[in-house]
Amino acid sequence: MGSHPQSYKAYAFLEKGGALKRVNVPWNDPDAGQVVLKVLACGICASDEMVKYQILPGVDHRDSARFRAVLIP
Repeated sequence: MGSHPQSYKAYAFLEKGGALKRVNVPWNDPDAGQVVLKVLACGICASDEMVKYQILPGVDHRDSARFRAVLIP
């Protein structure tokens, strides 16, 4: 794989009902069968609010850290 940064910027809900916060996340190389995608744009939808307020069954707001909008300079 080509060069990559040591970390990247992402957005996540850090607390139930809290605002979406920008965080720095350490880079992890993908596992076998996974790929890295460069995201050029993303949006927020109603399902993001469900994660924020834990309305979606079985999804905790802390899981939002797994679903990141990656910013690549």
